[in-house]
Amino acid sequence: MAKKETTAPAADPTAPKSGPGLMGKVVGAMIIGVIVLVQAGLVYFLLPNPDVIANRVRDEVKKELDSNKETTPDVAVAEQQGEQAEVELGTFTLAIHQPSSNTTLNLTCRVMGTIEKAEQPEYDKLLENNKNRLRERIIIEFRSAELDELTDPGLGLLKRRILEKSNQLLGKPLLKTIMFPEYNYYQQ
Repeated sequence: MAKKETTAPAADPTAPKSGPGLMGKVVGAMIIGVIVLVQAGLVYFLLPNPDVIANRVRDEVKKELDSNKETTPDVAVAEQQGEQAEVELGTFTLAIHQPSSNTTLNLTCRVMGTIEKAEQPEYDKLLENNKNRLRERIIIEFRSAELDELTDPGLGLLKRRILEKSNQLLGKPLLKTIMFPEYNYYQQ
């Protein structure tokens, strides 16, 4: 028995080629080019100019700085009120563990406040009755503060919280401002 060889039929040279021709490729490239140009135009016209963005950021920072100046209680409140006296609220040496960052912050500071001189006798009496509770309240505020509050250059939020809690404990808003004339910290 003779083996039959099977061969593929020969391609017909007169049959049309399958797939896109040169003209189809050119049209496809033109469509893609138009899409890219439209996208580039949209980005150019819809995204703001870098100068505009810089001006907006500069204005926002300026507003924030101006608002921080207005809310700083130390100087503004003292200037509005009568004659002031400085009172010491205590010296503190604390080791504050920050579980979120797994660090310990060693803090040494002296806390002082200002009161009106006319209210000095009343303040002295209330302080004598609440001295240890006031000290504990200040320690609680330090320990419950976040790391960024303790490392803030102005310590604004911490001052406001200590002022609020101290006046609340005393029963009257005798303290006008809180100050930290000595404030040192380091992380371990």
